[in-house]
Amino acid sequence: MRNTVVIIIGVVILCFWAVSTRNKAVEYKQQVEVLTQTKDSLAAENFVLKTQLGRYELTLDYLNEVNPKAASQANNYLNHETE
Repeated sequence: MRNTVVIIIGVVILCFWAVSTRNKAVEYKQQVEVLTQTKDSLAAENFVLKTQLGRYELTLDYLNEVNPKAASQANNYLNHETE
């Protein structure tokens, strides 16, 4: 009789542990999904900003070829007037 009670208590404890572990696993999975979405969003935004920055650099290079004085003024403004 005593062995049966010990086994029942052990099974109950094991069930609580299994449910707790499963709940934590589900919570961790949800956190990973949120972090993955955030990472993907930031990567997409970073791509857009890098593309825009590249366009500005190409524009300044072109301006330097066709109008060096204007390019120099633009670089001076960019480096000293925009903080």
